[in-house]
Amino acid sequence: MKSTELMTNKFNPGDAQTWFSSKFWKDHVFVGDALQKKKAETVFQRRDVKVSSVVCLNRAELVTLAGEVHKRQTEFARASVHSKFTTRQSYDIWSRGTPRPPASQRTRQQQTASHKRAPFRYSVREQPDGRFVIHHFDG
Repeated sequence: MKSTELMTNKFNPGDAQTWFSSKFWKDHVFVGDALQKKKAETVFQRRDVKVSSVVCLNRAELVTLAGEVHKRQTEFARASVHSKFTTRQSYDIWSRGTPRPPASQRTRQQQTASHKRAPFRYSVREQPDGRFVIHHFDG
């Protein structure tokens, strides 16, 4: 299926997760309501992956972001493989420093995460069915 055909297909909010690669979803996305977002830093710090940023979305934000990816398929198809894109809306992002601290300091899992609400940069990857999905968080 070509990206131009995808543009003519109606966006299904129930399939929002399918607009993200499984790796991006597992490593960079936390979905919960406003109260659960307050717990995101704790969840983020427990993660045992070498990922420095997590995008925290409620269900409505998830659908909005997935809808944006759906609408931008033609743009992604025309771009070079190494292009970076920026979300059109701001999202809650929890980040921690990427440099590894000396052994005498806190471990990566213990570093305090900082919060910001901002657009973020990402790259996409084409799937076998021709769709482009968010694949890499770029800050």
